[in-house]
Amino acid sequence: MLMKRIVFFITLAVFVLMAVGCGSATPVRQEQVAEAGSEVMPFDLERTTHIFEKLDNGGLQQVISDDGDGEQIEHIRIHLSDEAKRFNQGDFHVPAMIHGEDMAGLHELTMGADRLKIQYSDLKDGGQILYTTEDNELVGALHAWFDQQVADHGEHALAKRPDTAETTSSEEESDLGMGMGMMGNNSMRIAHHAAIPEAYVSLSNPIAADAKSLERGAAIYGSSCSVCHGDGGMGDGPGAANLDPVVSPIAHTSQMLSDAYLFWRISEGGQGDPLNSAMPTWKETLDEQARWDVINYVQALGQGKVQPQYNVGGAAYDPAVEQQNRLEMLAEAMQAGLIDQEEAGIFDDVHKALDSLMAETGLRMQGNNLPALLTILVERSEISQAQADTFADVHDQLIEAGLMR
Repeated sequence: MLMKRIVFFITLAVFVLMAVGCGSATPVRQEQVAEAGSEVMPFDLERTTHIFEKLDNGGLQQVISDDGDGEQIEHIRIHLSDEAKRFNQGDFHVPAMIHGEDMAGLHELTMGADRLKIQYSDLKDGGQILYTTEDNELVGALHAWFDQQVADHGEHALAKRPDTAETTSSEEESDLGMGMGMMGNNSMRIAHHAAIPEAYVSLSNPIAADAKSLERGAAIYGSSCSVCHGDGGMGDGPGAANLDPVVSPIAHTSQMLSDAYLFWRISEGGQGDPLNSAMPTWKETLDEQARWDVINYVQALGQGKVQPQYNVGGAAYDPAVEQQNRLEMLAEAMQAGLIDQEEAGIFDDVHKALDSLMAETGLRMQGNNLPALLTILVERSEISQAQADTFADVHDQLIEAGLMR
């Protein structure tokens, strides 16, 4: 009888321990984890939200400041950036200090770190780490690791990013942009009117967009850019959530923006005027050839010359989607009374001719190039001068109204 009771209590203890590690941590354990975390994490757990979202090929970890405090945000970014570097080396001792050496998934992640791709990036109010792998067992270990952290952090943790689409007002949507194919109101207007610094203004891509350059660009894009811009360059990577301004669908916008502008933005990043985005500075990390290779690759994505490589997910460039986006943009402009049906039809027809010309010549629509491109089309008798003038006028109205996609 005594032996049966011993077995019963041992079994009960095992179930309790399993429950703690599988999503039902007790308040006592959560308090212990919070106390241990305060000794390790430089930011305030009470003022932050931790998100551990499972993905089919890994997961996305975010830490967001609840009150937007600048000092807290900086602490979050430094901590997560350092963690990502350690994790890439197979060093997971910091989470173990908080959650215990027997933390779910910890051993598998430590031993399989060389099969994980771990990328850190800033968020507007914090930071994030993206974990991806082709190893299904590691995906399972990562998900178990996430589950324990969600359980242990209690009310301060979420298993999924909040659905901002349902809580965004129509006014906010107007400010942030209107989905795939747009950079967002202010971003596109700024890009078209940006004063490119003298050190960059005369640059053009010296690297031929041959197979070798596209291969190099694809590798760099996959490791450094796809987390936010998505595999297909449509601004829908897992790291794009909660970013303000919204992430550029670079496969699309690279068809309109000049080489000089793209090289400038990649080199200097978007943090600070005029864009004030989360785009990091790459000139200290990527040499000039690497930056030009990436530009070749994203432009090829937007021309359909290459197919996205699978890294983190995201839509591929689709001309039919782009056409639909343009028609929706024109419909909205007509509804606002900016243009009429005839002007919308002319704009659509001329835009198609410009797309073909830009693919042929490598010229972009940005800055002073648009008049030159329209002149070429007029000289070729592909459009009339009146159509060129109408297109230019509608183009400027769309940009100034913040409708340009």
